[in-house]
Amino acid sequence: MFDNDRTFIELGVDEKTSEPVKIDATKSQRMLVCGKTGTGKSYTLGVCIEELQKLGDVISLILDPQGIFWTMAEKNSNPIEADKLWQYNLSTQGFPINLMVPGNPVERFGDEEIVRELNNRGIEVQSLLLNPSDLTPEMWIELFHLDINELQGILLHKAVSNCFKT
Repeated sequence: MFDNDRTFIELGVDEKTSEPVKIDATKSQRMLVCGKTGTGKSYTLGVCIEELQKLGDVISLILDPQGIFWTMAEKNSNPIEADKLWQYNLSTQGFPINLMVPGNPVERFGDEEIVRELNNRGIEVQSLLLNPSDLTPEMWIELFHLDINELQGILLHKAVSNCFKT
């Protein structure tokens, strides 16, 4: 949704006022979604991701330790939720997913059949590998939010620098 050179993503409709609930996506945002178990946190994040994907030239990087957002590759098959979308002239849709798994995906999932099934569903599964020696001492300090001028930062810098010498 575009409005006066601003781009908005819609999260839904306020039940009391029937006004759309929108977030300005023109610039970088930070957002905290919190609540008790079962209150819709993951669903809300999924809606945000879907709306960002609809904007076009947006690449979303989602760190998903619970492994739930891969399902966005498929259309929502829940008829009750699909009917709610229809009320707003929307329909269910899937999105392209590139699933990056730390290490070997077959070892991580414990079965090659799981990786094959993900591929059959249109989900590209790749290994995410990081060589620690590719990071400079400065990168390590930034990674751990340390100050190079304080003791922990100095010690980490020296330790990583010594690793490069051997």
